[in-house]
Amino acid sequence: MRKKLLCAGLAALLLFALAACGGGGSESESESTLPDGFDEESVTAAAKNVVSLANDGDYETICGMLRDDLKDQLTPEALEEAWGGTLESFGAFQDYKTVATASTQDTASGEDYAVVGLVCTYENGEGTFTLSFDKDLALVGLYLK
Repeated sequence: MRKKLLCAGLAALLLFALAACGGGGSESESESTLPDGFDEESVTAAAKNVVSLANDGDYETICGMLRDDLKDQLTPEALEEAWGGTLESFGAFQDYKTVATASTQDTASGEDYAVVGLVCTYENGEGTFTLSFDKDLALVGLYLK
């Protein structure tokens, strides 16, 4: 139960961050909507890496990508419990349908984050990953629908 609450809490935090989003998404690789100090190519590559790791079931590596102050809030087991069944039901990964970037700012600290939304096609449908990164490309938010 604690694991489900933790995942729900992280999802709620990400949704709150997205609600405060300062920029819109973009399907164009050349039009950056990221805050100063973020490189669109690097942020997109980091997000695609998380998707690849999730598709491979490597939840330990994903949790290792979390920013240090968040690492004790999500275990690989909790992430697998939250995402494993969903990813399994999607079937085999096929391609990225849409990759969009946005910016958001933590209202309490003022810290800027990059948000990447990836709509992925799978053999049994689509899945949407929403991943947030700090300037060091540490993972600060993750959501799968």
